[in-house]
Amino acid sequence: MLLENGVYQAVVKDISVHLRTSKDKKEREVERLTGSFRLECEGKELVHKEWLELNDGSISDKIINRLRECFPKWDGSIEALEQGFCVQGAEVKVTLENEQDREDPDKWWTRVKFMDPQGGTRCRSAALPVNLSRTTLVGNYGSRFRALAGGTQVGGGTSPSKGGSASGGKPETEKAGPAIAPQSGPPPAPPRPPVAPATKATAISTLEECWDALCKKHPGEFREQVSERWFKLLEQAGEGKDQADFGPEDWGRVMGVIALPF
Repeated sequence: MLLENGVYQAVVKDISVHLRTSKDKKEREVERLTGSFRLECEGKELVHKEWLELNDGSISDKIINRLRECFPKWDGSIEALEQGFCVQGAEVKVTLENEQDREDPDKWWTRVKFMDPQGGTRCRSAALPVNLSRTTLVGNYGSRFRALAGGTQVGGGTSPSKGGSASGGKPETEKAGPAIAPQSGPPPAPPRPPVAPATKATAISTLEECWDALCKKHPGEFREQVSERWFKLLEQAGEGKDQADFGPEDWGRVMGVIALPF
């Protein structure tokens, strides 16, 4: 029986440090260091893989730091990690997700999506996205919101005019200057300052949303094939960043590439 999707406690039984075959930016096959952890969770044995070495050949400091939080006995050396004593018996939290078998749709299997130290799990959805700049908000959406609000000025309440009051009295017409004809529609958006053209609203997303979208786009491929596509995609859209350093706007660019037809 499969476990339900969610966060569980697990015990690490052993580790295998080995090389995985992947492809670099020039489509050449390369071997990169990987750690595979054998876990016991709710009476079931599961395997979780961590990419210690990224496709560009660099060691992922984010992953290493997280693993050191998972395994306080580990001194950070590859020798100790390979021996395995520092991880055996450690309790961790794992996020499980059930996936449908790509060859037999009647079969399902459980994947360890994340492994985190006790006392903390990844809650990316709890982080608020970065605010758009006020210039972008006013320039792109100001007039539309004012139209829905009945044409009121930014800030809400009606400010008193000459000869009138904020309580609703009708103000007298200004004597200085020509009278302005009432507008039938909402007022035009204020002119943007010179820096506005360089400011553009950027879509945001998350790692989980991008991975799910990529899997749905290639439903007939094995996990290894989708993983290859995944890391090529990150190299293309990530501008040289480590995956662990991606923010909401970085994942938004990744989602934009996934949405392209290819």
